[in-house]
Amino acid sequence: MTTNEKKFIHDLIAELLSLDAKKVIWYYPNAPQPPRPFATLQLFAQQAEAQEDVIPTAEKGVYNIVVPETQTLSVQLYENKGVDACNELSKLARRLEKPTVVDECFAAGVAFYNAESVVDLTEAVDEANAMPRANIDFLVRTNSKITDDLSVIEKTVVNGRYYAGSAIYDSEINMEV
Repeated sequence: MTTNEKKFIHDLIAELLSLDAKKVIWYYPNAPQPPRPFATLQLFAQQAEAQEDVIPTAEKGVYNIVVPETQTLSVQLYENKGVDACNELSKLARRLEKPTVVDECFAAGVAFYNAESVVDLTEAVDEANAMPRANIDFLVRTNSKITDDLSVIEKTVVNGRYYAGSAIYDSEINMEV
């Protein structure tokens, strides 16, 4: 996944959760956390889904190599007391299905194509207080793209000699692409 795709996902999740962009952070163990409410994002289990497509470009011998990839995006929402974090993540999953959001994702080269069940991770601080927290995992598809110059041979000459019985033949083959 490219940096631009990660930024797009970050900003989209912040927008759909109605959180300031600074309140949505990429998860790193032991990293400082902003005050609640906030969300963490984590990508894992990235894998290629199919054989690559080799697509010629306008330049002779240069090809784009495109591999569809899927990865899991884990979103954890840390809410203030009294807010249902599970409900907020369920609404996030539905918002990702809106046609306008799907079109925006398509334009950015990102597809959210499956949402797992929301998991309640609420922490009991003491008998009277609980800190609402929930998690949802999305399967996200992107394309890995690289360009390769296959160094096409534009012209070749093959000289050869072959024998047929007692006769000797010399030949030359010229090929141009």
